[in-house]
Amino acid sequence: GDQSFAETREEIAKLQREDASIYEAGGTEGAAQTGEEYRQELRRALGKYGDAIGELPWRSGSGMRKGERSGHLFCATVGERIYLRFVPREPEGELVGELGTCLRLLECTEETPRVLSEEMALAAFESWARARRSIFDAWVFETDPANLQPKIRKLNRDVAAFLRANPPPDIDHERLHRCLDAIESPWPRREENLLRLAWAQELETSDERARHLVEEVEAIGAEPFHAPEPLPPIEMEEIHLITWMAIERERAEDVG
Repeated sequence: GDQSFAETREEIAKLQREDASIYEAGGTEGAAQTGEEYRQELRRALGKYGDAIGELPWRSGSGMRKGERSGHLFCATVGERIYLRFVPREPEGELVGELGTCLRLLECTEETPRVLSEEMALAAFESWARARRSIFDAWVFETDPANLQPKIRKLNRDVAAFLRANPPPDIDHERLHRCLDAIESPWPRREENLLRLAWAQELETSDERARHLVEEVEAIGAEPFHAPEPLPPIEMEEIHLITWMAIERERAEDVG
C-alpha cells in the first residue's frame, strides 16, 4: 500500500530534475487542477478507499467516457519511478507523457459511470505495448551521460568565454572557477535577463568588465548545475504495469 509516487518530469530537454510526487507536480502545464487540489483529492480517496486500493492486484483496469479523446492511460513503474502514458486510440496519434495532461485526462468524480466496451478492453493489450516501449525509450535516454548535460544559452557561453579570455587579476582561481560553473548552467529567464543587463554594461577596461560580471553572477545567486547520475540499463520486463484506464470520448447523445 505504501507506493512511492516519485517521478522525474518528462521535460528532459530542460534537464531540470524534480523529485516531486505525482500529486505535488500535478499543477503543471496542461493540468486543470493545482497540485494542492490533487493532494486533497488523493487524501480523501485514501481515507475512504485506502484499504480497498491496497488490496487491488496490479494490472487492474477500468474505463469511463468523458472528454474529446479516446485512448488508454497507463500507470507503470520501473523500480521506484512512476510513469504515466496516454496512448490515443488512433494508431497514428502521438503518445502523451506530460504529467499535467495525463492527470487532466484522468479527472473524474465518483459519479462518473464506469464504461468499458469489449473493443476498448481488448485494445488495451496493443496500447500497453506502445506505452511500455515509450517508457523504455525514455529510460534508455537517461542512461547516456551525454543526454544529461545542460543546454547552455548563447549569452551564457559568451560571458564564460569572455571571462576565460580576460580573467580578473584580483579574483582568485577558485572563485572564478565557481563563477564559470554557475554561468555554464541552465538559467531561468529572470536570471538570464539580469545577466544580459550586466553583459550589456560598458566599462572602460576588460578587467573592470570581467570583475563586474563575476560580482553580478554572485549577486544573482546562480548555482552550478550538477548532472544527475545516469540510469542503469534495464530490460523491457522490468517495466511493470500498475493500473490502466480506458477513456472513450463523449458521444453527442451523452452531452445533449
